[in-house]
Amino acid sequence: WEVADAVLEVFHKLLRDYEPQPADFVQEIVELHGEQVPAHKPPGHNIMFHLLNDSPTLALCLSLLGEGVRQLGTYAPFPGKKHLESAVLHCLGLLELALQKEVVFMDLLRESQASLLVSPLEQLLQGVSPQTRRADHIVNIASYLYHGSSNPEAAFQSAKILRHVARYPNIQTRLVGDFTHDQGVSDKLMAGFVECLDNDEAEEMTEKEEPDTEKKVARIRHETKTHILNLLITSLELKPPNLALYLLGYEVKKPVSSTNLQDPGVLGCPRSCLHAILSLLQRGSEKRSGPVLSQQAPHLAELCYQVIYQLCTCSDTSGPTMRYLRTGQDFLFSHLQHMPFSLPTNQIAALSQMSWLMKTAAIELRVTSLNRQRSHTQRLVSLLLDDQPPSQHTVRRKLLCVLDAIEFSQDIPDLLQLDFFERAQIEQVITNCEHVNEQGHTVCNVKLLHRVLVAEVNALQGMAAIGQRPLLMEEVNSILQQVVERNQVRRSLNAKRHALQSWRSLVETLLTACPADLIPADDRQLIIRDLLLDLHDKARSTVEGT
Repeated sequence: WEVADAVLEVFHKLLRDYEPQPADFVQEIVELHGEQVPAHKPPGHNIMFHLLNDSPTLALCLSLLGEGVRQLGTYAPFPGKKHLESAVLHCLGLLELALQKEVVFMDLLRESQASLLVSPLEQLLQGVSPQTRRADHIVNIASYLYHGSSNPEAAFQSAKILRHVARYPNIQTRLVGDFTHDQGVSDKLMAGFVECLDNDEAEEMTEKEEPDTEKKVARIRHETKTHILNLLITSLELKPPNLALYLLGYEVKKPVSSTNLQDPGVLGCPRSCLHAILSLLQRGSEKRSGPVLSQQAPHLAELCYQVIYQLCTCSDTSGPTMRYLRTGQDFLFSHLQHMPFSLPTNQIAALSQMSWLMKTAAIELRVTSLNRQRSHTQRLVSLLLDDQPPSQHTVRRKLLCVLDAIEFSQDIPDLLQLDFFERAQIEQVITNCEHVNEQGHTVCNVKLLHRVLVAEVNALQGMAAIGQRPLLMEEVNSILQQVVERNQVRRSLNAKRHALQSWRSLVETLLTACPADLIPADDRQLIIRDLLLDLHDKARSTVEGT
């Protein structure tokens, strides 16, 4: 195990430092000792090639991962355990890096028309294991989530790999079958996912913080939760059966709409990821300060609210989900009463949380109105529109308070001031480094831009360039800082637009879908007048401010 650990550590470092380049796929000839010989490829290129083929290297990695699951499953000490855990971590890291880089690698290979043959790694992972005679490689990888408490980094890498693999609809259906064909394996895998989401040691940190060892582990646990939630969000966009439905406790072998969600332990219902998500969100919701997660882990709370919204908006899962949230949790009322959320250090996350919650509330109001569940509808309508709650003086309507929290103005960074680089060329490079992120927003890849600019500085020749290098690097840093600010502005604008659209949707549902007798005609006119006045004043003050 010590040898395996050392070798895999070298492989892991070589692949981590490798970025596929067009030149890697062209056979160059160099002169060596008077002979013309083929030039060696970068070591990372060769590792990628072996991982994207049914090669002995890949077979050995997968075999080691299977052995790791079996050994760790004994929960007994054995010689070389520390090196085994480290080797497993490097194996998972290699697979994750290969999945991350394979699209660029295969695109460059296709463009070069070289005669190399490779297969996508996600397909190779579905192959049959020679040891067990079963297609259980991905099940083995997912099993490391079950050991998340003792091996947080292995669980983190496992979640990242599953997230890469889950993007493909054809693989999802097979995965559900692999995860559920054996009840013992199914229960263990579910427990692994739930345990990672339930972990209390996770901690969300800003990028500026320098974590110590303990905080680093807390951050890894937090990132694992984030990857699991993103896996659920991605899977819910695919047709059933999919991984999210299985992990959230819905039927995957019968019609999804026939699911009867219960609290854990009731009617033999196991604790699922849905229970874990609701536990995270509900913590502190009964107190005046509001949900703890919204304050302590804003991005995590945002993803949790998004999962709930997706379950409520999907026709298959909407009925069982909304019934459970309404009767078993009183979820929406307990969270809407704390709006608007205030997070001075992360207003973007606060707006996103409110956006998903308002969109879910709009669905609930429409459904309860259509089903004539008058008491549920009335309770939410009163919460959002009342300006004279019982035993209180006149207060501002909650719907207007939420509008107050959405800033219509936006500060924009100044134009770039450059001494060495040409602005037009830099703007073109920045545009070339832009990509669409997971939320569907166009942002610049700062790490890629940094690499391009540093390569440009390194390419300069002559004594003058060497003397000016510190000044050039200073200008590179100012460009990167400017781009970080631009990304932040784009995220802020998108969050504000999303929040305003969600608010509009909620207002529209309240005024058009709810029963007319719940909001008397006079009150309706008064509410519409208040809303229009507020919108007019807000827009006017923004225009005057600019």
